[in-house]
Amino acid sequence: MDILEQHQELSPYHISLCILLHESFMNPKLLPQQRQKTLSFLVSKIKDEGSEEMSFQDLVNYLQTLEEGINSIQPIKTHFLNAISSLQHFSDILTFFIAKLNELKNEGEMSMGYLEQGGTLYLFLRKCFLIFARMGFEDITKLDKKLQEYKSGKTQEKSDAQHSVSVATNLDSLVLKKTYQELSEEISKINPPTNFICQGHLDAYYKNNQAIDNIHRYFDMILDSKMPTKTTREKGLVVVQSSTHYASLHRVKIELQLGHLEPALHLLVETIKRALSENDNPVILESTLLFMKIAGLMGNYKKEKRIAERAVLQSIKLGNLIALIKSSLFFSQADLLYSKCESSNILAEIKPKIDTKKKIPMIVPRYLNVDTNVKTWVNLADYAFIEGLVKHEHADLRSNQMRMNVLNWMNQGCYWISHSFLNAIKENPLKTAIDADFYLQIARFLAQYQKDTVLDILKYVDSYCSIKTCIKWDFSIYYIGHIWSLNKGELLEALYFEEKAIETLNQTNDVDLFLDIKLNKLRRLIHHYQLREAYELANELISTLHDRGSKVRIVETRILLSYIYSMSSQHYKALSEINKTLPYIEDFSILEIIIKTRLAEVYLDIAPNSIPSLQILTPLDKILDRVNFPLICGKYHAVKAKCLFALGMSLNSNLSMNLMKSGIDHCIKAVDYFKQINSCYEIREVLYMQARGFHQIGDFGNRDKSAEEFCKINQEINWAAKRTKSRESQSLVFLIGD
Repeated sequence: MDILEQHQELSPYHISLCILLHESFMNPKLLPQQRQKTLSFLVSKIKDEGSEEMSFQDLVNYLQTLEEGINSIQPIKTHFLNAISSLQHFSDILTFFIAKLNELKNEGEMSMGYLEQGGTLYLFLRKCFLIFARMGFEDITKLDKKLQEYKSGKTQEKSDAQHSVSVATNLDSLVLKKTYQELSEEISKINPPTNFICQGHLDAYYKNNQAIDNIHRYFDMILDSKMPTKTTREKGLVVVQSSTHYASLHRVKIELQLGHLEPALHLLVETIKRALSENDNPVILESTLLFMKIAGLMGNYKKEKRIAERAVLQSIKLGNLIALIKSSLFFSQADLLYSKCESSNILAEIKPKIDTKKKIPMIVPRYLNVDTNVKTWVNLADYAFIEGLVKHEHADLRSNQMRMNVLNWMNQGCYWISHSFLNAIKENPLKTAIDADFYLQIARFLAQYQKDTVLDILKYVDSYCSIKTCIKWDFSIYYIGHIWSLNKGELLEALYFEEKAIETLNQTNDVDLFLDIKLNKLRRLIHHYQLREAYELANELISTLHDRGSKVRIVETRILLSYIYSMSSQHYKALSEINKTLPYIEDFSILEIIIKTRLAEVYLDIAPNSIPSLQILTPLDKILDRVNFPLICGKYHAVKAKCLFALGMSLNSNLSMNLMKSGIDHCIKAVDYFKQINSCYEIREVLYMQARGFHQIGDFGNRDKSAEEFCKINQEINWAAKRTKSRESQSLVFLIGD
């Protein structure tokens, strides 16, 4: 739902595009190559709504470049200049719209697909007709005056409507570049009532409760003016839905940004009740999409799934591709946190219960072409997205799809693919707050496994966001600082970052972020040997996560709980916790190494026989190269070294010597991986094993070196436990901008 409807008035630039559209379809003198290039140019310009309009001379010059490589007697530029020169009077504009453009409705080359219903050019032409139908005599004369000035090369001042649409459309980008005061001053120059709705959405970004008052002012002022009269309804000129529904939807959206879930939910329920009684399908669809967002914030997975299914069905019923992509992407992204949803036929899976009295089949538009080969929600999103590209629309959703794919790659452990994507983003500027929050989400995900990549992402976001108030920058910095402080053993500093992270979330109701902080707190308590408190927190988390259905977090919590049991010598209870995580392996590849590595370690704690543990670890070698996360690889090599040492100690032969040497090699690899993320606790444990391994094979020189490194890292951990400010945190604070 856009803040303001775009193209609320016609400009000379729009007239120029309409002329090119008419010439492309109706001029028989144009070659197919000329027609194809001109239509492609029109599609690209219409879709790029946020950009500035081209001047007359720039447009003519660009049309000349389109002719390169085409041998034509009359270039498209000549036809365009002849057509626009003929518009000398306001009556010529009337004739152009009423007579010439109407020809496209019946005689346009539909076989090319460009004017197919729902396509970019079709929607643009329809908007132009609707705006023209609402124009009075004075409006048309003003348009004629602007057109003559446009042709003469005079600079066109942006109208108030154009300026307001520009601000509303780009607000998500402007909040990263300008302060609240600067944007408020710019919005204040817009004429009322439009300035109130823009200011309301700006206030919502900054969690300012005045946002609701501004939205009320806007809709109070436009309600009477927007209601169509009986005469206009009979003429069929006004086709816009009543503003009352969209007033409440804007209010719901702002309440959600402010973190007010309960009032947003009550208002949305009343809105959809009214929309259902009036059979207002667009409002029903918008309300359903907002219901999905509320269900996600409230942490109710079952409702999320059910509402997503309804949204997909409603989108298919209306033939709304953009809503179909949004709803299926929503379910797919939630699917990454919960489980996989597959069936032989996606439509059979989401098919609603049909009343036996009214056996009405589900409506599927022909142009959607959904078939039985579509098996998952991700595939459905891909399928709908491709259909959108074929119709020359909704290409801007490519970034949404790519974000979901990156999360999927990371959850499946496809490090190299996701890493290639992250390297590619450095070449493109960061445009919106949504994009910035996505990259920060990736940084938080990688903080436990990587370090250099995380710093690169933070620097990338920092370089493009001079204003960071409207994104989760501070929270991400404190969250990452919390993890890195724990790795180094700086427990007091970790507590500081934990408290600061919670402080930044106090004004929000983001359940997922609070759960992430609690998981980090659980890790801190385990490092601090506060096992009773850690045990209570772990069980509380498991109960909450089961209600929500978050499988990845459930696995992480149960693994941490198994460490608590192992530290208190309750190895069979630790094994029980790990066994509960095994069913999740098939859903998330990245968890397979983590779970099985921990399982092998617990088996080794229970019995001295390391053969079962090695049997678990050996098949993971193939997956390890693909994942390549330092923390995961380091733990794998550390546990394998422990198993080889245990097996070598139980044998008295040359094989024992080879096993001990192999274990030392794995220790060296583990230390190298752990050093990449400064994981001091793991380095200390591995160095201790390594020193014992050298002692067993009689290499006392390397034993002493390993022992010396062990003592050094142990001393650093003891110092770090009392430290409250490190170089690491100083670099993080520098990134915040303090």
